[in-house]
Amino acid sequence: MNRLILDAAEARGEPVTVVSLQDHGASPAPHWSGHGFHGSGGSRLRFLASALGVRDPGRALVLATHAGLAPVARAAAIVRRAPLLLFLHGVEAWGQQGVLDRWGIAGSRALVTNSRFTLEEFRRSHPRFATLPGEVCHLPARPLGGVDSRGTPAPRPPRAIVVGRLWGRGLLKGQAQLLDAWPGVVRRIPGAELWIVGEGDGRAGLEERARALGLGSSVRFLGFVSDAALDAAYRSCDVYAMPSRGEGFGLVFAEAMARGLPCIASRFDAGSEVVVDGETGIHVDPDDPAEILGSLLRLLGDREAARSMGEAGRRRAGEHFTVERFRSRLGEILAKYGGGEP
Repeated sequence: MNRLILDAAEARGEPVTVVSLQDHGASPAPHWSGHGFHGSGGSRLRFLASALGVRDPGRALVLATHAGLAPVARAAAIVRRAPLLLFLHGVEAWGQQGVLDRWGIAGSRALVTNSRFTLEEFRRSHPRFATLPGEVCHLPARPLGGVDSRGTPAPRPPRAIVVGRLWGRGLLKGQAQLLDAWPGVVRRIPGAELWIVGEGDGRAGLEERARALGLGSSVRFLGFVSDAALDAAYRSCDVYAMPSRGEGFGLVFAEAMARGLPCIASRFDAGSEVVVDGETGIHVDPDDPAEILGSLLRLLGDREAARSMGEAGRRRAGEHFTVERFRSRLGEILAKYGGGEP
Protein backbone atom coordinates (compact mmCIF):
# COMPACT_ATOMS: atom_id res chain seq x y z
CA MET A 1 0.00 0.00 0.00
CA ASN A 2 2.68 2.51 1.01
CA ARG A 3 4.83 1.55 -1.97
CA LEU A 4 1.86 2.18 -4.27
CA ILE A 5 1.31 5.62 -2.79
CA LEU A 6 4.97 6.48 -3.25
CA ASP A 7 4.80 5.34 -6.88
CA ALA A 8 1.77 7.55 -7.49
CA ALA A 9 3.53 10.58 -5.99
CA GLU A 10 6.68 9.88 -7.99
CA ALA A 11 4.64 9.66 -11.19
CA ARG A 12 3.55 13.27 -10.53
CA GLY A 13 7.13 14.34 -9.88
CA GLU A 14 6.44 14.96 -6.20
CA PRO A 15 9.28 14.76 -3.67
CA VAL A 16 8.22 12.60 -0.73
CA THR A 17 9.27 12.45 2.91
CA VAL A 18 8.14 9.39 4.88
CA VAL A 19 7.54 9.52 8.63
CA SER A 20 6.94 6.00 9.95
CA LEU A 21 5.70 5.07 13.40
CA GLN A 22 6.88 1.46 13.36
CA ASP A 23 9.99 1.36 11.15
CA HIS A 24 13.40 2.01 12.65
CA GLY A 25 15.37 4.94 11.31
CA ALA A 26 18.60 2.95 11.07
CA SER A 27 17.09 0.22 8.90
CA PRO A 28 14.20 1.49 6.75
CA ALA A 29 12.22 -0.99 4.69
CA PRO A 30 13.44 -1.32 1.07
CA HIS A 31 10.39 0.48 -0.33
CA TRP A 32 11.42 3.67 1.51
CA SER A 33 14.78 3.88 -0.27
CA GLY A 34 15.34 7.03 -2.30
CA HIS A 35 13.06 9.14 -0.09
CA GLY A 36 13.50 11.29 2.95
CA PHE A 37 12.84 8.91 5.83
CA HIS A 38 12.21 9.27 9.56
CA GLY A 39 11.68 6.03 11.48
CA SER A 40 10.24 6.17 14.99
CA GLY A 41 10.80 2.57 16.11
CA GLY A 42 7.33 2.41 17.68
CA SER A 43 7.85 5.56 19.78
CA ARG A 44 4.85 7.87 19.46
CA LEU A 45 6.79 10.77 20.95
CA ARG A 46 9.55 10.36 18.37
CA PHE A 47 6.91 9.98 15.67
CA LEU A 48 5.31 13.29 16.67
CA ALA A 49 8.66 15.08 16.83
CA SER A 50 9.67 13.78 13.40
CA ALA A 51 6.35 14.70 11.81
CA LEU A 52 6.48 18.22 13.21
CA GLY A 53 10.09 18.60 12.07
CA VAL A 54 9.34 18.11 8.37
CA ARG A 55 8.73 21.61 7.07
CA ASP A 56 9.88 21.61 3.47
CA PRO A 57 7.54 24.16 1.82
CA GLY A 58 7.94 22.39 -1.52
CA ARG A 59 5.85 19.45 -0.36
CA ALA A 60 2.20 19.95 -1.17
CA LEU A 61 0.26 17.98 1.45
CA VAL A 62 0.25 15.60 4.40
CA LEU A 63 -1.17 12.12 3.78
CA ALA A 64 -1.97 9.80 6.70
CA THR A 65 -2.53 6.13 5.86
CA HIS A 66 -4.40 5.07 9.02
CA ALA A 67 -7.06 6.70 11.18
CA GLY A 68 -4.87 6.24 14.25
CA LEU A 69 -2.21 8.49 12.70
CA ALA A 70 -4.63 11.36 12.09
CA PRO A 71 -3.83 13.43 15.23
CA VAL A 72 -0.10 13.58 14.49
CA ALA A 73 -0.79 14.14 10.81
CA ARG A 74 -3.11 17.06 11.56
CA ALA A 75 -0.53 18.62 13.86
CA ALA A 76 2.08 18.31 11.11
CA ALA A 77 -0.32 19.85 8.60
CA ILE A 78 -0.99 22.80 10.89
CA VAL A 79 2.72 23.45 11.41
CA ARG A 80 3.37 23.34 7.67
CA ARG A 81 0.12 25.10 6.68
CA ALA A 82 -0.59 22.19 4.37
CA PRO A 83 -3.78 20.28 3.58
CA LEU A 84 -4.32 16.87 5.16
CA LEU A 85 -5.68 13.79 3.40
CA LEU A 86 -6.62 10.66 5.35
CA PHE A 87 -6.65 7.22 3.69
CA LEU A 88 -9.09 4.81 5.38
CA HIS A 89 -9.02 1.07 4.73
CA GLY A 90 -11.93 -0.49 6.56
CA VAL A 91 -12.55 -1.83 10.02
CA GLU A 92 -9.99 0.40 11.76
CA ALA A 93 -12.11 3.39 10.73
CA TRP A 94 -15.56 2.02 11.58
CA GLY A 95 -15.10 1.53 15.31
CA GLN A 96 -15.18 4.01 18.15
CA GLN A 97 -12.69 6.87 17.75
CA GLY A 98 -11.05 8.59 20.70
CA VAL A 99 -11.06 12.35 21.28
CA LEU A 100 -7.64 12.85 19.69
CA ASP A 101 -8.50 10.68 16.71
CA ARG A 102 -11.70 12.65 16.12
CA TRP A 103 -9.72 15.88 16.30
CA GLY A 104 -7.28 14.57 13.74
CA ILE A 105 -9.97 13.31 11.38
CA ALA A 106 -11.86 16.61 11.60
CA GLY A 107 -8.83 18.40 10.17
CA SER A 108 -8.85 16.39 6.95
CA ARG A 109 -9.49 18.22 3.71
CA ALA A 110 -10.86 14.94 2.32
CA LEU A 111 -11.15 11.26 3.12
CA VAL A 112 -9.73 8.71 0.68
CA THR A 113 -11.11 5.19 1.00
CA ASN A 114 -10.37 1.85 -0.62
CA SER A 115 -14.06 1.30 -1.44
CA ARG A 116 -17.43 3.00 -1.51
CA PHE A 117 -18.48 0.55 1.20
CA THR A 118 -15.71 1.73 3.55
CA LEU A 119 -16.66 5.37 2.97
CA GLU A 120 -20.36 4.76 3.58
CA GLU A 121 -19.72 2.59 6.63
CA PHE A 122 -17.41 5.25 8.09
CA ARG A 123 -20.03 7.95 7.56
CA ARG A 124 -22.72 5.74 9.07
CA SER A 125 -20.55 5.05 12.12
CA HIS A 126 -19.39 8.67 12.44
CA PRO A 127 -22.14 10.99 11.18
CA ARG A 128 -20.26 14.05 12.46
CA PHE A 129 -17.84 13.58 9.55
CA ALA A 130 -20.51 13.06 6.89
CA THR A 131 -19.79 16.45 5.33
CA LEU A 132 -16.10 15.72 4.71
CA PRO A 133 -15.47 15.15 1.01
CA GLY A 134 -14.84 11.50 0.16
CA GLU A 135 -12.88 9.95 -2.69
CA VAL A 136 -12.75 6.23 -3.54
CA CYS A 137 -9.46 4.76 -4.73
CA HIS A 138 -9.65 1.02 -5.31
CA LEU A 139 -6.50 -0.96 -4.61
CA PRO A 140 -4.74 -2.95 -7.34
CA ALA A 141 -4.36 -6.70 -7.58
CA ARG A 142 -0.88 -8.11 -7.15
CA PRO A 143 0.69 -8.43 -10.62
CA LEU A 144 0.69 -11.87 -12.13
CA GLY A 145 3.73 -14.03 -11.54
CA GLY A 146 4.93 -16.32 -14.32
CA VAL A 147 2.69 -17.64 -17.06
CA ASP A 148 -1.05 -17.29 -16.43
CA SER A 149 -2.92 -19.17 -19.09
CA ARG A 150 -5.69 -21.36 -17.70
CA GLY A 151 -6.39 -23.09 -21.01
CA THR A 152 -7.88 -26.56 -20.73
CA PRO A 153 -6.98 -27.99 -17.32
CA ALA A 154 -5.65 -31.50 -16.96
CA PRO A 155 -8.22 -33.90 -15.48
CA ARG A 156 -8.45 -33.27 -11.75
CA PRO A 157 -11.08 -32.74 -9.05
CA PRO A 158 -13.00 -29.43 -8.97
CA ARG A 159 -11.42 -27.14 -6.38
CA ALA A 160 -12.34 -24.01 -4.43
CA ILE A 161 -9.77 -21.86 -2.64
CA VAL A 162 -9.88 -19.24 0.11
CA VAL A 163 -6.92 -17.11 1.21
CA GLY A 164 -6.44 -15.21 4.47
CA ARG A 165 -4.65 -15.19 7.77
CA LEU A 166 -6.09 -17.65 10.29
CA TRP A 167 -6.24 -15.38 13.31
CA GLY A 168 -8.25 -12.38 14.47
CA ARG A 169 -10.45 -10.83 11.83
CA GLY A 170 -8.89 -13.10 9.24
CA LEU A 171 -11.19 -15.82 10.55
CA LEU A 172 -14.19 -13.77 9.39
CA LYS A 173 -13.43 -14.57 5.76
CA GLY A 174 -15.84 -17.50 5.82
CA GLN A 175 -13.47 -20.46 6.26
CA ALA A 176 -15.72 -22.07 8.87
CA GLN A 177 -18.82 -21.55 6.73
CA LEU A 178 -17.09 -23.17 3.75
CA LEU A 179 -16.14 -26.17 5.89
CA ASP A 180 -19.74 -26.50 7.08
CA ALA A 181 -20.95 -26.47 3.47
CA TRP A 182 -18.35 -28.95 2.23
CA PRO A 183 -20.12 -32.21 3.17
CA GLY A 184 -22.97 -31.13 0.89
CA VAL A 185 -20.51 -30.32 -1.88
CA VAL A 186 -18.76 -33.70 -1.85
CA ARG A 187 -22.09 -35.54 -1.75
CA ARG A 188 -23.07 -33.86 -5.02
CA ILE A 189 -19.58 -33.54 -6.53
CA PRO A 190 -17.46 -36.48 -5.36
CA GLY A 191 -13.78 -35.67 -5.17
CA ALA A 192 -14.25 -31.90 -4.88
CA GLU A 193 -11.54 -30.21 -2.82
CA LEU A 194 -11.38 -27.10 -0.64
CA TRP A 195 -7.97 -25.45 -0.29
CA ILE A 196 -7.46 -23.12 2.69
CA VAL A 197 -4.41 -20.87 2.43
CA GLY A 198 -3.13 -19.00 5.48
CA GLU A 199 -1.59 -19.48 8.88
CA GLY A 200 -2.42 -18.45 12.42
CA ASP A 201 -3.57 -19.65 15.81
CA GLY A 202 -7.07 -20.30 14.43
CA ARG A 203 -5.84 -23.05 12.13
CA ALA A 204 -6.08 -25.79 14.77
CA GLY A 205 -9.75 -25.01 15.38
CA LEU A 206 -10.54 -25.13 11.68
CA GLU A 207 -8.67 -28.43 11.29
CA GLU A 208 -10.65 -29.88 14.19
CA ARG A 209 -13.87 -28.67 12.58
CA ALA A 210 -12.90 -30.41 9.33
CA ARG A 211 -12.18 -33.66 11.21
CA ALA A 212 -15.48 -33.48 13.08
CA LEU A 213 -17.29 -33.07 9.76
CA GLY A 214 -15.48 -36.12 8.37
CA LEU A 215 -14.02 -34.17 5.46
CA GLY A 216 -10.74 -36.08 5.31
CA SER A 217 -8.62 -35.42 2.22
CA SER A 218 -11.31 -33.25 0.59
CA VAL A 219 -9.90 -30.29 2.56
CA ARG A 220 -6.29 -29.16 2.37
CA PHE A 221 -4.67 -26.63 4.70
CA LEU A 222 -1.75 -25.13 2.80
CA GLY A 223 -0.50 -22.78 5.53
CA PHE A 224 1.52 -19.71 4.62
CA VAL A 225 2.73 -19.76 1.02
CA SER A 226 4.98 -17.56 -1.11
CA ASP A 227 3.54 -15.39 -3.87
CA ALA A 228 4.79 -17.88 -6.47
CA ALA A 229 3.16 -20.79 -4.64
CA LEU A 230 -0.06 -18.81 -4.28
CA ASP A 231 -0.15 -18.15 -8.02
CA ALA A 232 0.34 -21.88 -8.60
CA ALA A 233 -2.52 -22.61 -6.19
CA TYR A 234 -4.82 -20.23 -8.04
CA ARG A 235 -3.98 -21.96 -11.31
CA SER A 236 -4.84 -25.31 -9.71
CA CYS A 237 -8.31 -24.18 -8.56
CA ASP A 238 -11.60 -23.32 -10.21
CA VAL A 239 -13.40 -20.99 -7.78
CA TYR A 240 -12.38 -18.37 -5.24
CA ALA A 241 -14.83 -18.60 -2.31
CA MET A 242 -14.83 -16.07 0.54
CA PRO A 243 -18.25 -15.42 2.14
CA SER A 244 -16.72 -12.84 4.47
CA ARG A 245 -17.97 -10.40 7.07
CA GLY A 246 -16.72 -6.84 7.13
CA GLU A 247 -14.29 -6.71 4.19
CA GLY A 248 -13.24 -3.10 3.68
CA PHE A 249 -12.24 -3.86 0.09
CA GLY A 250 -11.40 -7.50 -0.51
CA LEU A 251 -8.16 -7.16 -2.45
CA VAL A 252 -7.92 -10.93 -2.74
CA PHE A 253 -11.08 -10.92 -4.89
CA ALA A 254 -9.35 -8.63 -7.38
CA GLU A 255 -6.28 -10.85 -7.23
CA ALA A 256 -8.31 -14.01 -7.90
CA MET A 257 -10.26 -12.36 -10.73
CA ALA A 258 -7.03 -11.21 -12.36
CA ARG A 259 -6.11 -14.90 -12.47
CA GLY A 260 -9.36 -15.92 -14.10
CA LEU A 261 -11.26 -17.32 -11.11
CA PRO A 262 -14.98 -16.68 -10.54
CA CYS A 263 -15.66 -15.52 -6.99
CA ILE A 264 -18.18 -16.16 -4.24
CA ALA A 265 -18.48 -12.99 -2.13
CA SER A 266 -20.69 -11.57 0.59
CA ARG A 267 -23.43 -9.22 -0.54
CA PHE A 268 -23.06 -7.29 2.72
CA ASP A 269 -19.51 -5.93 2.53
CA ALA A 270 -17.10 -4.49 -0.03
CA GLY A 271 -16.73 -7.85 -1.74
CA SER A 272 -19.98 -7.02 -3.53
CA GLU A 273 -18.31 -3.88 -4.89
CA VAL A 274 -15.43 -5.83 -6.40
CA VAL A 275 -17.33 -8.92 -7.60
CA VAL A 276 -20.28 -8.31 -9.94
CA ASP A 277 -23.11 -10.68 -9.04
CA GLY A 278 -24.00 -13.01 -11.89
CA GLU A 279 -21.19 -11.67 -14.07
CA THR A 280 -17.86 -12.28 -12.33
CA GLY A 281 -19.19 -14.39 -9.48
CA ILE A 282 -22.04 -14.88 -7.03
CA HIS A 283 -23.08 -12.83 -4.00
CA VAL A 284 -24.27 -14.73 -0.92
CA ASP A 285 -25.45 -14.12 2.62
CA PRO A 286 -22.56 -15.41 4.78
CA ASP A 287 -25.11 -16.43 7.41
CA ASP A 288 -27.15 -18.53 4.98
CA PRO A 289 -25.66 -22.05 4.62
CA ALA A 290 -28.03 -22.92 1.77
CA GLU A 291 -26.86 -19.93 -0.30
CA ILE A 292 -23.21 -20.77 0.27
CA LEU A 293 -23.75 -24.41 -0.68
CA GLY A 294 -25.81 -23.47 -3.74
CA SER A 295 -23.14 -21.08 -5.03
CA LEU A 296 -20.41 -23.68 -4.58
CA LEU A 297 -22.43 -26.35 -6.38
CA ARG A 298 -23.24 -24.00 -9.23
CA LEU A 299 -19.66 -22.93 -9.92
CA LEU A 300 -17.92 -26.22 -9.18
CA GLY A 301 -20.54 -28.26 -11.00
CA ASP A 302 -20.71 -26.17 -14.18
CA ARG A 303 -17.18 -25.54 -15.41
CA GLU A 304 -18.38 -23.67 -18.49
CA ALA A 305 -20.29 -21.16 -16.34
CA ALA A 306 -17.30 -20.87 -14.03
CA ARG A 307 -14.96 -20.31 -16.98
CA SER A 308 -17.23 -17.61 -18.43
CA MET A 309 -17.46 -15.76 -15.10
CA GLY A 310 -13.73 -16.16 -14.59
CA GLU A 311 -12.96 -14.55 -17.94
CA ALA A 312 -15.36 -11.71 -17.17
CA GLY A 313 -13.56 -11.27 -13.85
CA ARG A 314 -10.20 -11.18 -15.59
CA ARG A 315 -11.46 -8.39 -17.86
CA ARG A 316 -12.88 -6.45 -14.93
CA ALA A 317 -9.65 -6.74 -12.96
CA GLY A 318 -7.71 -5.54 -16.00
CA GLU A 319 -9.94 -2.48 -16.29
CA HIS A 320 -10.37 -1.48 -12.65
CA PHE A 321 -7.82 -3.11 -10.34
CA THR A 322 -4.39 -2.55 -11.87
CA VAL A 323 -1.37 -0.68 -10.54
CA GLU A 324 -1.71 1.78 -13.41
CA ARG A 325 -5.36 2.48 -12.56
CA PHE A 326 -4.53 2.96 -8.88
CA ARG A 327 -1.66 5.30 -9.69
CA SER A 328 -3.81 7.34 -12.04
CA ARG A 329 -6.73 7.61 -9.62
CA LEU A 330 -4.59 8.53 -6.62
CA GLY A 331 -2.75 11.06 -8.76
CA GLU A 332 -6.09 12.70 -9.58
CA ILE A 333 -6.92 12.92 -5.88
CA LEU A 334 -3.53 14.34 -4.91
CA ALA A 335 -3.84 16.96 -7.64
CA LYS A 336 -7.39 17.86 -6.60
CA TYR A 337 -6.67 18.42 -2.91
CA GLY A 338 -2.97 19.16 -2.82
CA GLY A 339 -2.95 22.89 -3.44
CA GLY A 340 -4.03 25.97 -1.57
CA GLU A 341 -4.47 26.68 2.11
CA PRO A 342 -5.47 23.89 4.53
